[in-house]
Amino acid sequence: MSTIKIAELRPAGSELFQDSESFLNELSDGQEMDMVLGGGGVNTINTASLVSVSNVIVFTVLTNVNKGKGRKRRRRRRRKY
Repeated sequence: MSTIKIAELRPAGSELFQDSESFLNELSDGQEMDMVLGGGGVNTINTASLVSVSNVIVFTVLTNVNKGKGRKRRRRRRRKY
């Protein structure tokens, strides 16, 4: 029976991290990071949309629970009489 030996097994794309050049050092110098602006308004919009979505979900769940209880009570009353 033949055997296969694997000498070097690396994940796909790992050669990008083995390079001697790193762009993370250039981004942390301060000049590029100081030029990045914005992002504050996006958080406000996301918060408002999450609140409105949660209100709709709670309302829907409560409505379905009330409908289910009402149907069970009506069936029990009809069976007793």
